[in-house]
Amino acid sequence: MKRSRSVLLIVLCVLMLGGCREATLAERRKAQADRTETTELLAFYGESRFLILGDDTGAPIAGATLQVDHLPIEERRDEERRMSDEEGHIVIHQIHRLDSYTGEGPPRPVFTFSAPNYQTLTLSVDDFASASGYDPYFPPDSPTTEFTYSEDEDPIELPVYEFTIRLVRID
Repeated sequence: MKRSRSVLLIVLCVLMLGGCREATLAERRKAQADRTETTELLAFYGESRFLILGDDTGAPIAGATLQVDHLPIEERRDEERRMSDEEGHIVIHQIHRLDSYTGEGPPRPVFTFSAPNYQTLTLSVDDFASASGYDPYFPPDSPTTEFTYSEDEDPIELPVYEFTIRLVRID
């Protein structure tokens, strides 16, 4: 009985000491990264203009929608998605240059275009950059436009990005 108590006591001490082990270097770095605040440039600062066309006819698609995830779009205050007008145009504004976060960083922005009778098209910032030649983090030299954030503030001058999106018809 005395011997079993001693064995039990030794086992408990070993378990307690094992639980008190020092964190590995990788664990300490991860914990530090989770607490480190970082600032990152946001993509497509300015006004982005999209022309939505049918790939088969080249005709504008009225009523196409754009949903932007993981990017602060000003128009998002009113609605989740933006809809194209009769000429197939959608305009959005991204007026934030920087984002601060902790940990591994924010998810990358994603743009999803859809329309009835057309395949949904999802594009990353990198997709837009390679297709358009724009650097998504440093605006083009021209053109610019004025944007009024709210009625009690002066307008700000924003760079303009222009994209043509071709959606494929579903047969």
